[in-house]
Amino acid sequence: MRLPVNTDELTGLANARSLAAQLGATAQCAVLLLEIGDFEGLLIDLSDEVHGQVFFQLARTLRRELGREVGRELGREVGREVGREVGREVGRHGSCGRWGNNQFVVLLPYAGRQAALGMADLLRQKLTALEFGEPFTLSIGVAVSSAQVTGLDLLHVAAKRLSTAQAGGGDRIMAESVPAHQNSGQELDVA
Repeated sequence: MRLPVNTDELTGLANARSLAAQLGATAQCAVLLLEIGDFEGLLIDLSDEVHGQVFFQLARTLRRELGREVGRELGREVGREVGREVGREVGRHGSCGRWGNNQFVVLLPYAGRQAALGMADLLRQKLTALEFGEPFTLSIGVAVSSAQVTGLDLLHVAAKRLSTAQAGGGDRIMAESVPAHQNSGQELDVA
């Protein structure tokens, strides 16, 4: 069965192209950018004080080799489950979709800071409760504006907040309210 061109094959949610169109046409909204961190615990934990650098190098080599097989299937499973949970929770409040390999975008029209942070926290609770057999991180960048700022502009701000959350060690929600005069006018390149 072929899915519509605007649907992500893995999750059944909107794909990046569809999301970019929605973000470009929406103002007065909140944008959440979620990213599931990688599952490095699987092989990084192989290094110990006894074997030190040699074992760590072996762990990196194993991760590269096994990561292609194990990581690809685990990544697909994570993508499906996260997509399902995000879609279920966002539901009638807005729209959502898969932005990249391990990134999801949530668009909440006319949502204020309180509603956006509430949704981010709800998603954090639901997603961190999922079990994949390996630890993972979840970082969320949130951008909110009640002014005529496009969703694309808010996505750029949410991406900066996501980077800040990750730089702080991950497993964080970082938010920013965007004033009316901030309009980057940038276009996103969506493959």
